[in-house]
Amino acid sequence: MSKTILEENMEIYLKSEERRIRFNVILYLIVLISFCIVIIYFEYTAMQETKLNEVKTLNQMDKDLDSKKSEMK
Repeated sequence: MSKTILEENMEIYLKSEERRIRFNVILYLIVLISFCIVIIYFEYTAMQETKLNEVKTLNQMDKDLDSKKSEMK
C-alpha cells in the first residue's frame, strides 16, 4: 500500500526533528563540559596562587627569624 503525501511529510518532519534534538543535546553537552573545564581551570589557578602566597609568607618569616637571630648574636 502506498503512503500518502501526509504520511511521507510526517516521516520527514520526524526525522528532521530527531536530528535537531540530537544536535541540541550534543551542543548543550559541549557547552556544559566547556563550562566545567573553565571552572576547574580557575580553581586550579586560585589554588596555585594561594600556594605561592604561602611560600612568600614562609620566606618572609624565615627572613624575619634570620634577622632576629643575627640581632641576638
